[in-house]
Amino acid sequence: MAKQQERKVFMIRRKRDGLLSNGGLRPTFSTKGKQWSRIGDVKSHLTMVYEVGGFNSLEEWDGYKYELKLEKFFTNNNPYLDCEVIEAEVIAKSSEDVYPFLVKHLKKKQEK
Repeated sequence: MAKQQERKVFMIRRKRDGLLSNGGLRPTFSTKGKQWSRIGDVKSHLTMVYEVGGFNSLEEWDGYKYELKLEKFFTNNNPYLDCEVIEAEVIAKSSEDVYPFLVKHLKKKQEK
């Protein structure tokens, strides 16, 4: 068994039910959700949803117009209206080479 390894992941969680975003242009939510390995990837995802949602044009990225459009984004059927970005740590408790892992799995499957 290898030593424990930790890595950070980021997810988007809906507050009212705890479900996690599956990502994509039209996000759905599930108990598993999508994990992003970098916070920058979450920012890119949120920006993509914002832009594709028709709430932004390049000339309106600054000042008051930007704030108005961002406010509109969070009031018009936005899937992320009641969500938060969370950071979690994934801890690998053990590891095993693929070949013996698969051999054990196939043996158990044959026994059934």
